[in-house]
Amino acid sequence: WLRDSRRHPCRVPFGASPQNRPHLRGRSRKCDDRGNHYQDCERGGCAVVISIYTKLMSRLFCVILSFLFACNISAQAPKSDPHWILSWEDDFDTFNDNKWLKMNYGRHGSEQQLYMKDNIWTENGNLVIELNNIPTLCPSPAPNPSSWACGKCNPGIYNYTSGWVESKKHFNSHFGYIEARIKLPYGYWPAFWTWRGVNYTSQNEAEIDIFEILGTTSPKNTITTNFHVDYYDTINDFAVQTLTNYDYTNWHTYAIEWSPSKIIWYIDDIPTRLATNHGIIDSVRIILNLAMHHSYTPPTYPTIHEYMYVDYVRVYHLDYT
Repeated sequence: WLRDSRRHPCRVPFGASPQNRPHLRGRSRKCDDRGNHYQDCERGGCAVVISIYTKLMSRLFCVILSFLFACNISAQAPKSDPHWILSWEDDFDTFNDNKWLKMNYGRHGSEQQLYMKDNIWTENGNLVIELNNIPTLCPSPAPNPSSWACGKCNPGIYNYTSGWVESKKHFNSHFGYIEARIKLPYGYWPAFWTWRGVNYTSQNEAEIDIFEILGTTSPKNTITTNFHVDYYDTINDFAVQTLTNYDYTNWHTYAIEWSPSKIIWYIDDIPTRLATNHGIIDSVRIILNLAMHHSYTPPTYPTIHEYMYVDYVRVYHLDYT
């Protein structure tokens, strides 16, 4: 992902991990409107010189200046910044009902699947969310869903069921670093995201899509991120990213660094995207779910079982004391 900086020693992405760039620890860095920081020696005002030696020294000096002075946005994952303090975590050795709510007889928008609590369990230290094509009845009258993040199911038969979990009230998050290690199936619509907090009056919808995979429209090296303050598309910021050395059907760590002024998205501790002036300033719940995408409707026969695995969820806050 850092191939630009490898080709050009004066180009370093704003979020170069301290593991990869140890001299960046504690530095703030200036970014362009795409979230990348570039300091170009040839255009950056380095002296025009004749001797090869002076040219090399000038280039080195330019690199040092770009590291030391040309920045106002820092991006540091908790592994490399001791100011991040763990607020809470779940390693899913068992399912913790105090932290998580399983959706039951829930429906979300026009999605094809019915969300059922039996599609969620823990196994081998992972949270498992299963999508299958076992027909399931939504009774009449429809039961109230566990959370109004989902609506009531429509009475009748659903050809597909899946799982949805969300953090409970006492685990609402308000700014910080939200991270999970996840492995995904191909062809579906899994998501790791936030929405307005449980029992919390929010100024807006407060949705941050840490990631979404849009079914078969997304190759295995493509991911989408987004944020919404409403659902009328007046303010949202959708992005599609195709990454190198990335396959979402393998294990990866996904995270956001969320502050009042910016959101930085990470994959495997490497920043991949920056958004500013996002307007999401209220507490949020964390949601993990596996949905059907309209780009792909699997057969109703034979039986299918697809799984989203979550190794852990961790939430950090900053402490400079």
